[in-house]
Amino acid sequence: MRRLLSLTVVPILTWAATWDTWNGTAVGMSAGNVSRWDGGTIGASPGNVNAWNGLAAPSGTPGNCNSSALNLGNGVSCVISGNQPGLGSNGTSNSPAASNISAVCPSGSCAIIIAVSYTYGTSPTITDSASNSYQFLSPVVSSGNMNLGMYFAVGATTTSNHTFKCQGTSTYCSLTWVALTGVSTSVGTVLDKQNNALATGATIQVVPTIPTSGVRAIISSFGAHFDDSTAVDSGLTIVQHVAGLNGTNWAVAMAIKAANYNGSTSETISWTKTGSAAVIEAQVGVFRQ
Repeated sequence: MRRLLSLTVVPILTWAATWDTWNGTAVGMSAGNVSRWDGGTIGASPGNVNAWNGLAAPSGTPGNCNSSALNLGNGVSCVISGNQPGLGSNGTSNSPAASNISAVCPSGSCAIIIAVSYTYGTSPTITDSASNSYQFLSPVVSSGNMNLGMYFAVGATTTSNHTFKCQGTSTYCSLTWVALTGVSTSVGTVLDKQNNALATGATIQVVPTIPTSGVRAIISSFGAHFDDSTAVDSGLTIVQHVAGLNGTNWAVAMAIKAANYNGSTSETISWTKTGSAAVIEAQVGVFRQ
């Protein structure tokens, strides 16, 4: 009598990346570690966004595009964002958090927009670790309180360990930033419109005037002495918010949207805050595709 042998075949799996959790949904290749995979978005550890080498950054739930790309439509996406709160009196008390911007917003095709709240009468210096040159929008000036400024670099150099700094004597800076794809890389023509506003109370409105015809990315910033939370309307999504803390830093927030304008439609953006801030400020920049 012949004895039949029973063989068990064990497949060998080879992974190009490390996955912390896995729910069985097929995924594309990753160029680096991914902290979480839920079948729909690529998550990231705080302060770090890992590499994704697909044809486009994955669309995620609107909100914080630091953990998943925020597809704004019309070919514009907020692929990563971050903040640096509580930079202290001279902007040097905290080490800046590093982000892997180049993995999702490659050098030469990336637009970086920064919003900074800082003390009235001071002159902060805005820099990043890639030595990009930043243009600035006219700041909002509040005598005796704080200023709000926005800065941008298009066709920016990006790195896998990218950091930002706001420095200057007695600035008490707070800094937020977003990196976009789908925005013009021409420094001379990318900025279509800008405007700002200053108010007291709980609500402030800022009108970016009438954008010219074509796809435009609308980026608005909000600043206050103190605030507990903020909200914005007109279809914008808040991607970063830093609450103000007495003796440490001013409050700042950023919100974004994209739309195809016909040259006659205006936008009125309303920010609302809760908290004890007596003076609030808002700014908006309209960027061409």
